[in-house]
Amino acid sequence: MAILAENGLRGNPLQHKRHAEILERLDNGEELSISQLAKEWDVAQKTIQRDFDKLKQMYPNKVERSEDKKRYRKPISRCAQNEGDMVLEMLESMAKDIGVDFYKKAHPLLKRLQRQIKSPFYTRLDVEDIGSKFDIVMSLEKAIDLKREVTLFYIPYGEKEPNEYTNVQPIKVIVYEGFWYLLAQHGKYTKKFYLKAVHSCELTDTRFKHNPKIIDSLENSINVWFSATEEPYDVILWVDPEVVTYFERKPIAKHQKLYKKSDGSAEMVLKITSEQEIYPILKFWMPTLRVIEPAWIQEKFKEMLTQYLNES
Repeated sequence: MAILAENGLRGNPLQHKRHAEILERLDNGEELSISQLAKEWDVAQKTIQRDFDKLKQMYPNKVERSEDKKRYRKPISRCAQNEGDMVLEMLESMAKDIGVDFYKKAHPLLKRLQRQIKSPFYTRLDVEDIGSKFDIVMSLEKAIDLKREVTLFYIPYGEKEPNEYTNVQPIKVIVYEGFWYLLAQHGKYTKKFYLKAVHSCELTDTRFKHNPKIIDSLENSINVWFSATEEPYDVILWVDPEVVTYFERKPIAKHQKLYKKSDGSAEMVLKITSEQEIYPILKFWMPTLRVIEPAWIQEKFKEMLTQYLNES
């Protein structure tokens, strides 16, 4: 029997050799790209594309496109075997929503814990991609852990050059409504620095103590408009019967209290430290929410809407 040659005259692998190696590498868990293989074997990308097209027809259970549509992999058909697998699937899906830079860093770590699973989960998280700021986040994490002050070079909105902020005491890296912030103490003020506007961060040797009141304000906050220095007060909202169920399923804040009425509506009590905390909620749920007490917030909100309608 004649033995088939494996390489052509130029030394590059012939079709049957390429097919065998592709299948073997896919079976070993590799994800292969057309451009990489074309460069490795010194053949045209169209040749490799034809290889994959043919292999997909001949071995549909051995070759499939990966989720990024740029690579090929061995089909993955198994489901999560336990709760840990399921959590990893969900984290994988969420990481994709945060953005490309973040996913590039998160995916290899998740893959170490679990071979990639064809996930049944679809998520849609409107969260900024801060993958390009990972070095800064790591510095802040270290500073928060060691309770060391930092110097921030920060570019305020509308400006091009960074301003220097010294003796900044970082407390928490927080995300609200998809945007990342650094909550920090700076002098007499508690500030939220927009994380993507932080140009650089330098740790100092100066140590500080966390103010437990600030942490408590953060944990009881509704959104980024909370104040760490103001005392909280109650706001009572009327809730339309059509939307009561949404606030039962997912409370706005952990201190939320919901009192259902006989007509299906409800009164919802929230604690806020700034009126600015409540306006975004009213705008989003309008007209199914309105403020009962304090009445001045509802009146001010009406004025805002009237001004908007008059200017449009």
